[in-house]
Amino acid sequence: MTISSPYTLIQRTLKSGKKVYYYRIRLPNGKRSSAFSTGETSKIKANNIVRDLWKAGRLIPGTCPTLFEYTQKWFIYDECAYIQSKLKAGQSHSRTNAKNQRYWLETMILPYLGKQKLDSITPKDCERWLNTVQTDKGHAINSIRNYAKTLSVIFGEAVRLGDLKKNPMTAVRLPVAKVEWGIPTKTEVKELLNRVNWPDNLHYAINVLAHGTGMRLGEIQALKVANINKTHIEVVHSWDRNYGLKSTKSGKSRTVPISPKIYTMLLELKLELGISEGFLFSLDGGKSPIWNTSIVKYLQAAYQKIGIERNKQKERKLSFHSWRHLFVSDVRGNISEIDLQKIVGHVDSETTNNYDHEKTTKNSFITNRQEAV
Repeated sequence: MTISSPYTLIQRTLKSGKKVYYYRIRLPNGKRSSAFSTGETSKIKANNIVRDLWKAGRLIPGTCPTLFEYTQKWFIYDECAYIQSKLKAGQSHSRTNAKNQRYWLETMILPYLGKQKLDSITPKDCERWLNTVQTDKGHAINSIRNYAKTLSVIFGEAVRLGDLKKNPMTAVRLPVAKVEWGIPTKTEVKELLNRVNWPDNLHYAINVLAHGTGMRLGEIQALKVANINKTHIEVVHSWDRNYGLKSTKSGKSRTVPISPKIYTMLLELKLELGISEGFLFSLDGGKSPIWNTSIVKYLQAAYQKIGIERNKQKERKLSFHSWRHLFVSDVRGNISEIDLQKIVGHVDSETTNNYDHEKTTKNSFITNRQEAV
């Protein structure tokens, strides 16, 4: 049995002499529709356009697809138009983030809202969906916010492209995010960053650097010898456990000040490991960075050595990311908010907007803090 195509391509010659491909479809009443232009002179490109319209349920211009139809390729990294447009514009979007978003779309969004027409979804529908997921699945508030942000990105892009008039998620009241990490006390930091609590200089230096700069774990893993200078570090990349070297979370490079003590420590580690180029924190001569599991393992062990057992670490939400939060908490108010955001790589201006004046930059506060450890 031969299955006929749901559409037919036809070529028409315009008054200008240009030959453009149009398509017609079979309507429910059995009649053929008017011809709709693809705008393409290439039959292959025209066919690709119409095929995508068919898959999205939009062969007839003006019809609105369901959320399921609209998001067929969303967050599939190499096929998602949204991601590709961001990359072409010089923005970043990590593969891991896309993988997570696709998973949330398929498991947490489409089962609840997928059958609704894109333009029929209201803020009330969205709030009902979030409440259902939170109640039925028992997911944490931060997870709920991730699902909501993912859906809002889709709606926002639909508005930008003219496929939707309003983003219903902008009117949704989201639950307040809860802090998912804690910080060690000053006394604990002093004890924790004692060299005797670490198996080697490599793991010790990683944590001293994290405490002194607030760099993310992936950024420290991705640190190369060439990025280290006497007075500062150039944070250029991050390391993804699944996909390797990538851009920083913001997609931008940044400069982080370091003290003579930090510089000397990194230089001595470089000589000890015999690394002349490549990744500094490496066990294979700079070819690849040390695994994050090793970093986390020995940080947990160091906490145990100063009397904080694993159950207490979990209870207090102490993790490698705690170094970053501690850095921001200590430095905030001692340098300008804008400079702090530049150093830690934050792009969100909401916090900065809460300040109506700038203070004089004091990089010396950061380097003095590093020297004090």
